[in-house]
Amino acid sequence: MLKMSVIAPALLVATTAVLAACKPAPPFKEYPYPAWGFVARFWALPQTTETPPAPGQPHSLLLESKEAGRDFVVSVGEGVRPDVDIDQIGPQYAQRAAKAMEAEVGPETYTSTGEGVLGREYAITKNGRPYATIRAFLANGRFYEIGAQSPLGPDDPAVKGFLDTFRITKAPPAVPPPPANAAPADAAPPNGG
Repeated sequence: MLKMSVIAPALLVATTAVLAACKPAPPFKEYPYPAWGFVARFWALPQTTETPPAPGQPHSLLLESKEAGRDFVVSVGEGVRPDVDIDQIGPQYAQRAAKAMEAEVGPETYTSTGEGVLGREYAITKNGRPYATIRAFLANGRFYEIGAQSPLGPDDPAVKGFLDTFRITKAPPAVPPPPANAAPADAAPPNGG
């Protein structure tokens, strides 16, 4: 009988912890980025990092929101050459993202936004198990990469909700980066002139 009196409080504590973890997630809030041509929904205002263009480096934007153990990311790069398609650029960037997570790229499938922009979805695996989901799109001369990770796995409704509510909108065309061999804007003209 003594054993049951010790086990019951332990089960109560464990059950309470599990129920607390199952509380409803906050509602998504829409954040438009008209100059970049998209709308994304996050639980909280994302952290923003904007990198200006430089010789050989495109203008880029990175948004990240970590909330309730989930990590939601939108990355946008400008100046994609018109002859590049999603099957050339998508796998390359999926590999980079997986490497940064110390993970591997798993299966690739087709996906699209609600507006019909076709893209690719990559399952990211770690130690042979699902770890994160990345979607990639090309539009408006920009490369969009949307990623979501959850401790509940890729079937977490929050992951699907974040990925499915990403929208590509009309935007001014992206400007290609200066050539890698271009002189910096503040450099003196040749021949001192």
